[in-house]
Amino acid sequence: MDLKDLQYMLVIARYHSINRAAKELYLSQPYLSSKLKSLEKELGIQIFHRTSSGILPTSLGKTFLSSAAKICAEVDHILTLKDQSLPLLNVVSYYGPFFFNCYLQFQKEYPSEGRESFKEMSLKECLRALNNGTAQLALVCHASDSHDYYEKLAQSYHCILRELFPHVPLSVIMRKGHPLSGRTSITPEAMSSYPLVCYNDSLPFFQHIGFSEKQDILSVSDRGSMFDSVENSDSLGVIAVLGEEPVKQEIAYVPLEAEQSTLDFVYATSADYQLNTRERSFLNFIRQSFRNG
Repeated sequence: MDLKDLQYMLVIARYHSINRAAKELYLSQPYLSSKLKSLEKELGIQIFHRTSSGILPTSLGKTFLSSAAKICAEVDHILTLKDQSLPLLNVVSYYGPFFFNCYLQFQKEYPSEGRESFKEMSLKECLRALNNGTAQLALVCHASDSHDYYEKLAQSYHCILRELFPHVPLSVIMRKGHPLSGRTSITPEAMSSYPLVCYNDSLPFFQHIGFSEKQDILSVSDRGSMFDSVENSDSLGVIAVLGEEPVKQEIAYVPLEAEQSTLDFVYATSADYQLNTRERSFLNFIRQSFRNG
């Protein structure tokens, strides 16, 4: 008997079916059946018996499964001890240079002893990453007047949003020399004659703040594509500038004048996750960088 035998039996108990358990474990049904028979023979007890409701544990089987679950849980705990002694950053972020620059500077000033990661993606992809455990901390933003909607969206992914920077103004970005680049502010109406560049998931937001559905729109999936499009055409983009984050020298930016023209920046975690010491330090570093900007 080894640890895998115990894990196999727990999966059979969860599904009340050898066939479904085999699919979950990527094993053949005959192989899993043989593992069950071998274990029952080794222990000298019957773990499961067949009923009209599927395969259910016997009385002794319940005792066995209870002990097996405790053993597997303790092994899982032992395997996490290394992670607990070595806090790491595993961050996902909505598109924007400020958070990534903070990450690079934090890595420089406080080097990690392990491998860390930072990835940019859409808001829903960030929440999905938290939900499935591929990330522990997300840095995202949403329209300031739509907090309740995004809070419910986060809850649907079993995540919680917490405030970082509320009501950050939006700016219109364009190439230097663009017909609108000399203005002190720009309205959505003034932008309607030019193509709009936006991220794949942000079109509803632009319609929400007053952009026309008929406007020529180019959807992009990364920050580099947005800046390249703006720099080499008459296209316009909209971003929220945090602190004094660098904007390319070839790019001009002008405040957006609209009824709803601010974003709330927040961080998110899964509902049951507790930030480790390095993650808390990183968030404090971000706040300090924003204040110093």
